[in-house]
Amino acid sequence: MQDFSGVGEKLKRAEENIFNLHGEITDFFEKGDYSVMPKDDGELFREALKYHKNRVIPSRFSVLAGEIIHHLRSCFDHIVWHFSVLPVKNIKKIEFPVFDEAPINHDGRLLFERKIAGIADANVVAMIKGLQPYNAPDPLNDPLWVIHDFDIIDKHRELVVSFATGSVLFPVAMKPILEAYEKAHPT
Repeated sequence: MQDFSGVGEKLKRAEENIFNLHGEITDFFEKGDYSVMPKDDGELFREALKYHKNRVIPSRFSVLAGEIIHHLRSCFDHIVWHFSVLPVKNIKKIEFPVFDEAPINHDGRLLFERKIAGIADANVVAMIKGLQPYNAPDPLNDPLWVIHDFDIIDKHRELVVSFATGSVLFPVAMKPILEAYEKAHPT
């Protein structure tokens, strides 16, 4: 029986960070000048849009989001480790492979196989292959690809969270308002 308690703890920590990030984003909007977007006053609505567009997103949001993404991504690597039978030639290269395109050439297939080296269970290998983003209708929007890609961005550059902050609080309610505004003000 595999012990996945470490994976469970990482998932719990990611969930705590999601809760904390959501709370901090909510607080950020509630303490702002426009915690609710005005519907009936076009001028006030434009003011609110300008206000939110120019707000500086706290760096802490990026840090918390990066921790969430890293915990989620590392869970996949821990799972591969749990199913690996040692010894493996290059232990540092074992990780959960994430490919947006099927590895069709020799080098791509070798890279994929190297990442799962040591997994003897054919069902686990089939599951890993089945979960690959290249099997999804839109590989770049596949949740596994998004987690993998954001983890790389966070590790090597900086995770940009600002594109999603507004959608956390008013996605559905904002859509008809924004559409009406864009229709009335095409420029």
